[in-house]
Amino acid sequence: MRLIAAILVGLVLGAGSGAGLGYWRFARIAATNLSGLAEGNSEGARLPQPVAEVPHLEHDFGTLSLAATGEHRFIIRNAGTAPLRLEAGETSCKCTVSRIEQPEVPPGGETAVLVRWKGLDEPGPYRQNAVILTNDPGRPRIILSLTGKMIVAVQLKPAELVFSQIASTQPTVGQVRLYAYQRPSIDISGWQTGNNATKGQFECRWEPLSKAMLGEEPDALAGQLIEVTIKPGLPSGPFEQTIRLTTDDPAAPAIDLPIRGYVVSDISVAGPGWNAEHNLLELGTIDKHKGLRRNILLVARGPFREQVRFELAEARPAFVRCQIGTPKAINNGAAYQTPVTIEIPKDSPAVSFAGPQTSALGRLVLRTNHPNVPEIRILLSLTIEE
Repeated sequence: MRLIAAILVGLVLGAGSGAGLGYWRFARIAATNLSGLAEGNSEGARLPQPVAEVPHLEHDFGTLSLAATGEHRFIIRNAGTAPLRLEAGETSCKCTVSRIEQPEVPPGGETAVLVRWKGLDEPGPYRQNAVILTNDPGRPRIILSLTGKMIVAVQLKPAELVFSQIASTQPTVGQVRLYAYQRPSIDISGWQTGNNATKGQFECRWEPLSKAMLGEEPDALAGQLIEVTIKPGLPSGPFEQTIRLTTDDPAAPAIDLPIRGYVVSDISVAGPGWNAEHNLLELGTIDKHKGLRRNILLVARGPFREQVRFELAEARPAFVRCQIGTPKAINNGAAYQTPVTIEIPKDSPAVSFAGPQTSALGRLVLRTNHPNVPEIRILLSLTIEE
């Protein structure tokens, strides 16, 4: 019995000792493998790598003229331990990478990237970008920026003179300013008109801008105040003219000033369907079995407003009737209104006087006793249908 117990104890102790030895051997192998893996990772982290450094990512050109071009040299350094490879990427529409002097930069070396830029077509601030692609894992893209402000060499403000309504019997004056942005002075040596038919109706003079006026325009270095006078006598209706100024600025030796407007005589027309710009009364489409009556007003101003009278001199088509009423003072006598009734009688013939050419329109011609406005022409647009 004692022998059997001793044998059992020996077996248990032997099994435990074997298991313990096995575990010790496994733990030793695992520790050895993990240690080797850690050493391998450390070696991978120490592999040579390029590192891109750019001292300045942005360059400000300052103020440039419209359509000017510029070029800037950016420096890119390799602060790593492996060669740095560079390649041109995408750019803004006005920006190009003209040259990478050294596409592969050795460790500790540097290269220049030339970025060329073309000016915008209108004044104002700008920002253009160029992208450089690299093999630096931490910086695969480098964005280089060019900034500044575009200005014109000279500029008129406003760009044109517009006269909404001017009297044909009185002089009218308008002003514009000519600013210079690149030179400390600008002089005007002469002027001429583009429309010879009315050139005698315009005068032009100028003088240097005051300091206060010049200070109202940012970046302007010099300027002239231009005054245009329209003399009495332009025919009523719309007009256009261009004054060409000659300057001593090489960037703008000739500057065109457009002028447009509308001349209102001492006598004007008002009422439904009246188009003052084209001197046209639109009567539209008329049923011949109904006819049409339209009331308008003739408004007289100026020194002869009380004495002005009207009479029908011509009607086209001939069946158009025109009844002229009695003048009446308005605005405390500042103007006089004369009512006029235009009638297309019933059963008038089916015709069309709708243009578009002036010769294809109808018309009324009213004779007046005004010394400066002997007649009033009213164009008629109408179509009579069955």
